[in-house]
Amino acid sequence: MGIFGGMIWMTMDTWVNLVSDNQNRGKAIGFYNSAISIGFAIGPLFIGIFGTEGIIPIIIAICLMIIRTPVMMMIKQQVDNVKIPKFEKKLNFSFIKIAPFIFVSIFVSGIIDSTFGSLFPAYMINESFSDKEIGYLFFIGLFVGVFCQPFVGALTDKINKRNLIIIFLMFHLIWPILLNNFISNFPIIYFSIIIWGIASISLYTITLAYLGERINVAELSIATSVFIIIFEFGEFIGPVMIGSIMDIYGNIGFIYSIIIFTSFSLLIGLLRSTLKK
Repeated sequence: MGIFGGMIWMTMDTWVNLVSDNQNRGKAIGFYNSAISIGFAIGPLFIGIFGTEGIIPIIIAICLMIIRTPVMMMIKQQVDNVKIPKFEKKLNFSFIKIAPFIFVSIFVSGIIDSTFGSLFPAYMINESFSDKEIGYLFFIGLFVGVFCQPFVGALTDKINKRNLIIIFLMFHLIWPILLNNFISNFPIIYFSIIIWGIASISLYTITLAYLGERINVAELSIATSVFIIIFEFGEFIGPVMIGSIMDIYGNIGFIYSIIIFTSFSLLIGLLRSTLKK
């Protein structure tokens, strides 16, 4: 299941870049990322409502498959009209040298995403917050982040994508500082989590659009595979590293770790921007 899931993920990311161009790529990926994020949110919701036992979860899964089928048939003509370029068959990783900031940014984004999802509840529990309060914070942050994606995507088509990545990385410096210094102020806590939600989801949208802009279309499938692998590697090692740091330094280790990784990515981006001038 994991192998086929990864193949579908890679194919979808490649396809959305392939069928769009530099004038509408950000907008297309913004809607695409919103749809994926909503799907990730609804799946656990169904489990929470209907559970995992009995025939109802199976019926729901079958219904979702049935709903998907006519949609795929409806777009068949548009798919057939897309001109598929000849892809590079040899493993050539020169594109990493062309756009290293993209891969550094998505690596750090993977670290922050998984760390927040797994260790933010522990951080807040240590600050005497209840499970219900933490759940509300998660929901609000992710809801606003998903809602903003079409607008972020449209903005991506209008301005320099590298500068936009730098701006959203700066968001990842702002929210931990606010969270650490105003932990007893509920409005500021919600504001900081909203900043996290927007930055977290938007970085994937922008970096994927930037990848499609910078990489030769013949190398797009390989580049997208590497993009996803690096993102997932960040998601894998993030909680392990930062969790170990929290065991030693407590809650402040969570804050400082996010700031350090983000600062490293920002440094790479600023250096690339300086060298390009």
